[in-house]
Amino acid sequence: MGSSGRWWRCRVCNKLGVKMKRHIKNYIKTKSSLNYNYWRSIYHEYILKSNYKYIRKKTGHLRVLPNFMIVGTQKGGTTYLYKRLVQHPKVLSAEKKEIHYFDDYYNKSTNWYRSYFPTKMQMKINNQYITGEATPYYLYDKLSPKRIASIVPNVKIIILLRNPVKRAISHYWYEKKSLKNEHLPLMEALKKEEERLARGRKKKEFENRYKSFEYKHFSYKHRGLYQEQIKRYKKYFSSSQLMFIKSERMFSDNNYIQKIFGFLDLPRTYTSKKVVYKNSNNYPNVKKAERYLKSYFQDKNTELKKIVGFDW
Repeated sequence: MGSSGRWWRCRVCNKLGVKMKRHIKNYIKTKSSLNYNYWRSIYHEYILKSNYKYIRKKTGHLRVLPNFMIVGTQKGGTTYLYKRLVQHPKVLSAEKKEIHYFDDYYNKSTNWYRSYFPTKMQMKINNQYITGEATPYYLYDKLSPKRIASIVPNVKIIILLRNPVKRAISHYWYEKKSLKNEHLPLMEALKKEEERLARGRKKKEFENRYKSFEYKHFSYKHRGLYQEQIKRYKKYFSSSQLMFIKSERMFSDNNYIQKIFGFLDLPRTYTSKKVVYKNSNNYPNVKKAERYLKSYFQDKNTELKKIVGFDW
């Protein structure tokens, strides 16, 4: 926060351990007038953003809880769907798409969680407004379903399910190219997954939270075991609160969004603009991995079909 002197990574020198407000003020004093307006604008932007965050947290008790959640799956199109939903005039966006309250920040207060959503006054302007978030890890996390049910028992849950073969390969390349966490070749990473997850289960953090670095980043196959994850949600939520969507169908049918509007009790008269889907299926040298994964998921997909009514 600007008023509390919180430490930030400075946008002037890009170093931690510098109070940005003080640093920018000093920069403005010492540099020429040519740069003055530019750095002053950065300073003002910093103060406004900091104070806004402070105000949100202080008004958490005046804010609402979500009406809907997109809980997964990772690399299944959650960002795509959330962007399309918040285009609807009756949907108010959360402060950010992924809040991670029920997996990473559950030790914080409910008001902290509320601070990411619109105020009750905003929602009362029109009682048909709804709001929600989309955190893909909620589906995979063992503790999230029970926690969600305890805080927002009437929330509507949307679960996107992508072909687990394609999802696993997309996940691998995301870890390798974007996050730089993966250093093994694709087939070696898939075959060593069980060993890595076993190592993750031995860590102290796994005892209480059922999560570790290995589970979060190297669970390529394990995240595709949808039937286990869905059963956890069915235990705490009624069928009328759960919607299972085949990601491939959502992408191929531009009008499928109307069905989702219906599930959320939104007017279907609005036509959502199509959002560009960025996840690519064009990865090099994946034929062998695809055959291996198809064999791995074959029986598991048969069981999944009995639960959600579709498979791949």
